[in-house]
Amino acid sequence: MALDVLAPPQEKKPIIGRGFNLLELVIALALIGILSTIVVVGVSQVTSESAAVACSTNARSVQTAVAAFQASNGTGVAVTQAELLGLNGSVGYLQSWPTDAGHYTIGVSANGTVYITPWGTKQQIAFQQNQEGAANGCSKLS
Repeated sequence: MALDVLAPPQEKKPIIGRGFNLLELVIALALIGILSTIVVVGVSQVTSESAAVACSTNARSVQTAVAAFQASNGTGVAVTQAELLGLNGSVGYLQSWPTDAGHYTIGVSANGTVYITPWGTKQQIAFQQNQEGAANGCSKLS
């Protein structure tokens, strides 16, 4: 034990090579920022495309209900939203009126034309679908 008391104290070695320096931390944060920006842009594009697809599907549902109404009642009878929903004691051709309050509203004119009004505008676009399934009114939602 006497030897332990006489031994010189051991010096603590500095820790080198552990952890990040400031430059490495800034580079890592910049890369995370760039990657998150890419993800946000990709998600927003998918969201606007899905809104257009939902609009087209909803407008086709209304268009099918109008066609069924006109097949039952003739083309000279005025088409109304209440008639399509069966609110006037008639046969309902839709269970509920399709809506998407954030992107568009769907309406129907008395002659049976289905139209789309993009949210925040008063422009009514007649819904027409071509052979490939693209709809002219719904593509203007983005």
